[in-house]
Amino acid sequence: MKIRLPRHLGASPDAGPAAQPPPVDPADGEAPIPVISIDGTQFRSFLAEVATNAWKGQLRLASWPGDELLAERKRLERNLESILVGLESFGVRVKDHTGEAYDYGQALKVVAAQPQDGIEREVVTETIRPTVYWREHIIQRGEVVIATPHEEN
Repeated sequence: MKIRLPRHLGASPDAGPAAQPPPVDPADGEAPIPVISIDGTQFRSFLAEVATNAWKGQLRLASWPGDELLAERKRLERNLESILVGLESFGVRVKDHTGEAYDYGQALKVVAAQPQDGIEREVVTETIRPTVYWREHIIQRGEVVIATPHEEN
């Protein structure tokens, strides 16, 4: 897989003389965009990890106690939302399954199943890890806890 870096990421100004910016093309007056090669599997794993940790951060902030450090909390919420919006614009989507009906054919890993009164079918009670999609392909399978109906005697 090859990725084109934005022009402002082409060379670090403090990297020393070995990291000279690419020469300027006289035809358009701009330097060519650098291309780097990375392993596709490693890249997808990285995207899934960033998305999962941003999602976990949002969940933790949602349960932040009371109004402690309210300004700091709001700042962190904006930062995490910005990360997730940036990932989404790149084609990464994070899916939390909590509250959804569960079917055994779904591409989810069930970590635990617990009988529960008052339900007629399986339902996801907790998402441990979200499903992460990149360009509509699953790059991380979700892990969930489900509630199952009590069996009739």
